[in-house]
Amino acid sequence: MLEVVIATLIGSIAAIAILNIGLQSSKLSSEIKKRDAISAPLSIAALHGKKDFHNLERTLESMLSGAYAIDHEDLKRYLQEHKALYTEEIVERYDITAEAEGYEITQPISFEIIVKTVSANGAEGRIYAIESE
Repeated sequence: MLEVVIATLIGSIAAIAILNIGLQSSKLSSEIKKRDAISAPLSIAALHGKKDFHNLERTLESMLSGAYAIDHEDLKRYLQEHKALYTEEIVERYDITAEAEGYEITQPISFEIIVKTVSANGAEGRIYAIESE
């Protein structure tokens, strides 16, 4: 009888451990699907956003329309249904005209560090870019 109780106890502990692993796996899978659904709109908007899109919510299709001819109907519908808010902010501006660390500069160098923020599907992503004039 004691052996049966111990075997049942060991079996129960193993079952609880397996169920716990299954629950964690399910949560992780759900999180990966959620991030995957967010990453496409964020990456499209971040790569194809322009200064004239600043502080505007645009469809992904409008962001891509100037760069690509989109013929696939399912893809076109997906891009029309999803919107992203695109903003740009200048973080710092540099104007280098004098000698820098022993190098003689013959022409002035100007550039800006810009943070591009994209919000889509309740998530937000940021990309830092360097743009020169």
